[in-house]
Amino acid sequence: MYKDIIKAMSGARTLSEHISKLQAILDNSSSEPQLVTAIRDMITELTHLQQHAIKKKTSGQKVRLDATQIEICKQVYAYCNRRATSDEPDWMIAARNAGWTPPQTES
Repeated sequence: MYKDIIKAMSGARTLSEHISKLQAILDNSSSEPQLVTAIRDMITELTHLQQHAIKKKTSGQKVRLDATQIEICKQVYAYCNRRATSDEPDWMIAARNAGWTPPQTES
């Protein structure tokens, strides 16, 4: 999931294209509630920016979310980069965030 989000945020696309890619990820995943909430917040912010761009007739302009100054985008991108480079599988990260702790192994 983290790599999918990084990929969706990378590259130059219109705001509409970014929103569609992020929404597709949300539609197929619910593994980490805090991340899902952050992506929803990001989509809301991007939708407002898109509405403003439509009024200014700049909605066809391509932007990069991986290099933006939008705070929620920077936070989600940094978080996903950290998680994507960790050795833990997505399910384990989601489980830990939900309060799960791995069983203690006896030495």
